[in-house]
Amino acid sequence: MRIGIAGPMTLDLLRPYLPESINLPRGYPFPMTAMLVRELLQRGHEVTAYTTSTDITEPCIVSSPVLTLCVMPSPPRHRGKNLFRDDIEALSHALQAHPCDVVHAHWTYEFAVAALNSGIPPLVTVHDRATAVLLQFKDGYRLARWVLNAYAVRKAPYLSAVSPYIWSALPHAAKKKATVIPNFISDSVARGANTRDARQAYLISVCNGFSPLKNLGNALLGFRQAQSNLPGVRYVLVGQDCEPGGRAYRFCQEHGCLDNVVFAGPLSYDQVLERVSLAGILLHPSYEESFGMSVLEAMSLGTPVIAGAHSGNMPNLIEHGRSGYLCDVSSPAAIRDALCSLWADDSLRGQIGQAARETARRTYSASVVVSQYLSAYERVLAGRPLTDEACLCN
Repeated sequence: MRIGIAGPMTLDLLRPYLPESINLPRGYPFPMTAMLVRELLQRGHEVTAYTTSTDITEPCIVSSPVLTLCVMPSPPRHRGKNLFRDDIEALSHALQAHPCDVVHAHWTYEFAVAALNSGIPPLVTVHDRATAVLLQFKDGYRLARWVLNAYAVRKAPYLSAVSPYIWSALPHAAKKKATVIPNFISDSVARGANTRDARQAYLISVCNGFSPLKNLGNALLGFRQAQSNLPGVRYVLVGQDCEPGGRAYRFCQEHGCLDNVVFAGPLSYDQVLERVSLAGILLHPSYEESFGMSVLEAMSLGTPVIAGAHSGNMPNLIEHGRSGYLCDVSSPAAIRDALCSLWADDSLRGQIGQAARETARRTYSASVVVSQYLSAYERVLAGRPLTDEACLCN
């Protein structure tokens, strides 16, 4: 069985399986799909990966004995104006020219539509709530994606959702053809965990974008209020808009939050994991999380997490007081209290970190989740309905 994986990808993660002489396009900073490709290859499967990149104008097709990588050009701007037609046509061409037995499309947008139009048996994974995103940003780009999502969710014969939270938001008819298969963490990430003694006096947030939904402003205000109880503790900000002079920096200037804040900005995936593994706490203030990949990465590394008690999938991912800490992230005072309480109790942080690692290994490891996907692929190929055998929805 040759498996096709279509979606945004961090292409550098696939380099070990490709000729060294190839200069890979930039791709997208989304590691999970590339890690799925790697896990399938490690299990002995042949894989064709389909993705796009905005830094090329011609298709980039790279082949090795077990992996074919199809990177198609994507317009850097205004893709939503024609409902991502150029991306869909390029991906459809790649699927026709380099076919597979079953195609697994990630996100319900251009990759899903191309997969559904290919004639190849498809599984479409729903990663987010398109309606919630549209209501948050209210722009033409998100409206176009909402239209694609509505089409893909209605037309796809097989759906998987990355969390019970996302499954619950599906239309009633879509729930009947959907199962819950979560995102996963690779075993190599878990091996990067540090002992409590090796951890340093900082907390960290990994946040790509300083948007109202990401809620980093309240986290910074909460940290400012907590500093009298956190002597010498730094707050490291990682991700887009978190560079020196960026939007997070300007917010701190305006609100008097610059003291002890470190603006690390965008980092490579490995650098992010290293920073998280050495942190005392990961603070994740987002108002809405479809799954919470950065939270799962921290859990697998034994880094205690503070997240929102009502933030999408967070209550499903974290058991408050045992495998993490939940609070009202709409309140800087509540964030302050959670930071002070957890930082003051080193023993509790150790217990939470250990319980989080056990949860990540037991439920979200690659060995568990990839097996669920393989079972789903077999059912798709056989034309059989997806069942609760692959579902983690309680």
